[in-house]
Amino acid sequence: MTHLKTYILLLLITCTSCGQEITKQTTMHIPDRTIQDFLDIYKTVEHYEIETRHWVKITVANCNFEVLINDEKMHFYHDIRYGGVINATYAPINPAIVKAGKQTLKIRMFPGLDEKIKGPKPILDNAQIKVSIVADDFIEGESTGEYTIFSWESPTEKKFIKKYNKEIPYFTKPDLQYYEHTAVFEVEVPYTIEKWGSSQVLYTENAEQLKKLTEEVMAAYIEMKDIFQRKDEERLAAVSYNKEKIIAQQLFFTKKKSHERWENDYLINFNSNERRDLEMQPIENFKIVFYGNGRLVALERVDLQFRGESALMSYYKNEKGERVSHYNFILHRPKKGGKLESI
Repeated sequence: MTHLKTYILLLLITCTSCGQEITKQTTMHIPDRTIQDFLDIYKTVEHYEIETRHWVKITVANCNFEVLINDEKMHFYHDIRYGGVINATYAPINPAIVKAGKQTLKIRMFPGLDEKIKGPKPILDNAQIKVSIVADDFIEGESTGEYTIFSWESPTEKKFIKKYNKEIPYFTKPDLQYYEHTAVFEVEVPYTIEKWGSSQVLYTENAEQLKKLTEEVMAAYIEMKDIFQRKDEERLAAVSYNKEKIIAQQLFFTKKKSHERWENDYLINFNSNERRDLEMQPIENFKIVFYGNGRLVALERVDLQFRGESALMSYYKNEKGERVSHYNFILHRPKKGGKLESI
């Protein structure tokens, strides 16, 4: 089954409301780890003379997009209006790179939003996107400067536009509702990591198996929602440990960075004054999606306002205004018959 057909199938598998009672027994594997174990992750990191970090750099006009590296979603927008432009937005991609050599880049293009119909345009029209992979070699923690190792642009041709009375570059496939491009690029990183390559394949087209898996994933999301709602720091550190250990190596964390991650990326959900009234939201209006060649699974929103975002989300309001936050929560099954685990 092609990736495009897979994506269309997943759009049809949605849930607008599901029971969300917390079960007494844990539904996912949570390592026996403490907050101190999380803070000490930096001790497991190997450091090198040159530590190269990579980003995807994107300029886009008139469309929305998703960028996947090695079949992991690294960057996306689903709220760009037709006529809108975003110049040089960056996202780190080392978290999707497990070893040096060839990497797969997949670019998905979707129509921009049309205010007249209060939704996406029916076709891509003059969608345009430029994607670059950039690298920076860090020596003793200091950047040596960004350089481009790969670039791609959506296909265009000159077309006379009467409205502007001149020729402009125009997307060569304007009548499509969706466009996907796959390419290969090479990177140099000093580490080799086992991430999800040996995990169980979760993707299935069997309706009963898919229903059962969706219920299992939903239960894990509810459990994670409970961790945030109860501000359970110990469980948050434990459930996040294995994922954080991989990221720490991929991004060459130091002691300072590991501690900053805990304080600024995890505890901020509990302790910040701006989030004192944080409320976790119902897990609803989602689709089940697969990444990692079918070995990774997640729940993503399908409603227009939040489409493409994680179904694990919170809301808070204070004197400064309102804010919705989404928490990236990906699961895999490390061994056959085992529980799902955060990665």
